[in-house]
Amino acid sequence: MAASRSRGRPSFEMDEPAVLRAALEAFAEFGLQGTSMERVAERTGVAKTTLHDHFGSKSTLYERAMEQEHEVLASHLLSAYAAGQELDMLEQLRNGYVALFSYAREKPAVFQLIFGDAGAPTLTSGSAMRGRRLVVDAVTQLVSSQSIAFGRTTGPSAEVTADVIVGSGEYVAMRLAREPDLDPDMITDFMVEILSRGIFGTDPETAARIDGLSGA
Repeated sequence: MAASRSRGRPSFEMDEPAVLRAALEAFAEFGLQGTSMERVAERTGVAKTTLHDHFGSKSTLYERAMEQEHEVLASHLLSAYAAGQELDMLEQLRNGYVALFSYAREKPAVFQLIFGDAGAPTLTSGSAMRGRRLVVDAVTQLVSSQSIAFGRTTGPSAEVTADVIVGSGEYVAMRLAREPDLDPDMITDFMVEILSRGIFGTDPETAARIDGLSGA
């Protein structure tokens, strides 16, 4: 990627995605306060002055690195759902959880950095919120399609259900990132069982009232 000319210095070539990935790993390992631009320069192999010229500040570098990783995670999850389009809803949800949980296990420090110490998503950037919105929208469509197949018309209830599915998956993934002794396969089966009992065990009239179909 060609960087823009800055402060009168010559232009330079930088593999920005690779630099952002390496910088994010440093932030995940040492924390925002414990990661200096010198440390990022060592990790990325890019001179500190070059990093300053390209990103301006450590905070900007951190925000860009976080935004890129949120986009990577969203793309990873959407691909998992897309790969299971011919499956039933619960198997598609299983695909999504497997993708999310494997990411948390493969990148535990990065996952905890993205989702915060308390387990709550740190969706402060526009791209992060857009990425999560894409995932929630995909699950909403999945829930809506299932409801229509059962002869129901959907509205806000499908969106609420999708929020529950995505949000619970995020919190469980955080536990998997923190607790390596937990078995992700058993957890995935357990989550899908909970969802099957919850989604298919609800009173359709309750969803109808939420969607404004019963006039109540």
